[in-house]
Amino acid sequence: GTAVDPVTARRAYRQAAACGDAHGMAEHGRCLLLGIGGEIEADRGEALLLAAMQGGWPQARGELVRYWYGRGRELLESATAATDPTLAVAVSCLRRAATRGHRRAAFMLAECLRHGTGVAADAAAAVDWYRRAAALPDAKLILGDLLYFGQGVARRPVEAFHWYQQAAVQHEDAYAMYSCGYCLLHGEGVERDAQRGVSWLRRAALQDEAGACFELGLAYQRGEGVRRSSRQAVKWLRSAAGLGHAEARALLLQLGGVG
Repeated sequence: GTAVDPVTARRAYRQAAACGDAHGMAEHGRCLLLGIGGEIEADRGEALLLAAMQGGWPQARGELVRYWYGRGRELLESATAATDPTLAVAVSCLRRAATRGHRRAAFMLAECLRHGTGVAADAAAAVDWYRRAAALPDAKLILGDLLYFGQGVARRPVEAFHWYQQAAVQHEDAYAMYSCGYCLLHGEGVERDAQRGVSWLRRAALQDEAGACFELGLAYQRGEGVRRSSRQAVKWLRSAAGLGHAEARALLLQLGGVG
């Protein structure tokens, strides 16, 4: 076959773009974004890809979004200090990708807003972007915690429970299962249902979630959602203590169940 000449290809795509061909616009935009066959001209590349989208070439959107996400992630990872000016550029790139529907970019933008990386910290804006990224399990978990504990935003335990439950059901995440169980057991953001709460706690405890082991031990000690059982209480408290749960260790000392 004939060897590909990127310079010639770029010229041909430019000519096609000039004639209004959407595919040509997309390919020429790609060349400009990535520096194929010539210098990088990111702004012109983006403009051409947007024009290609409007002209009926939907594949241009994916190219554009992947580029800005990749560029933003690269700049974040290469930053050497919290004051590195490239962090602001990274946030700008991620915002462009996130605005066009890239979920991981939306998640990373939310993280930047939450921690003040390359942009002023803004918890409320971070929550909005986490919501846009909520198809990702880590976004659901962070949303749950931010809204349950009211970290930088008003407490919204009902919405927090929603995200915990989504993560537990859809992703079988142990921490989410524990959080669901805790909320149900204590009536936080949802009507109290001790039996359902214990069921979630047990599933999480079987995955070595320390907090779930502790709460399950307390449930057996108090007879909440299960028949009261000192033996089962000590069993699960020991499991929690073995996983490093300080409160479980302290309670075992009080109960004389260490060893």
